[in-house]
Amino acid sequence: MIYNNYTVLQLGLLLTLFTFNSACRNKCAADEKALLRDGVVEAIPYEDGQKTRYSTSDGDTIMVQTKRIYWTPSPDQNCEEYLELNMKVPGETYFFVESVQRGLSVDSMLQFSVSPTRENGVGTTVQFTVSTDGQLGGLANSIYTWKLHPSLSIGSNTYPDVLEITYSFTGAGSVQSFFYNKTEGIIRVSNQNGLVLTKIPD
Repeated sequence: MIYNNYTVLQLGLLLTLFTFNSACRNKCAADEKALLRDGVVEAIPYEDGQKTRYSTSDGDTIMVQTKRIYWTPSPDQNCEEYLELNMKVPGETYFFVESVQRGLSVDSMLQFSVSPTRENGVGTTVQFTVSTDGQLGGLANSIYTWKLHPSLSIGSNTYPDVLEITYSFTGAGSVQSFFYNKTEGIIRVSNQNGLVLTKIPD
């Protein structure tokens, strides 16, 4: 059988692409993946498109919608396991919550940027951890105190394993207290101006 130059060129390109793709797959071999610690992704309960309602101490109700982006390790993402979470009131400019967690950051830490007022787009960075056995905890620092409640009543509901964080600094609009668990997410958050948002159960 006689191959013309064009066919040979095509075969050469296919072989090159196959070799390149194989190299890319090898780039994400198990020992090169940047994986989030077990339990970190599971500690963020929000699903893509999920709507969550909060009552406010002003007598209002707000609804925020979640955009959840999750990538498993791939060469396109530098072999990182990546999770990004954005929550905002549809139609508003600023986020209520922004959270970014990447495999190459502190692998046990969740980081939320929380803006209860949703007015200026600048939130309080709330950081906490997930231990190797899946327990929530706070960081050792001078800006907040924390406690993990085996059970805690908030509003008319009782929740298990609630992390409470209380900040010592003051600043208009910044977070004063933050309550969270792995099944409900943010249960209650208040700011220094006295505004309190409490999750309305689904």
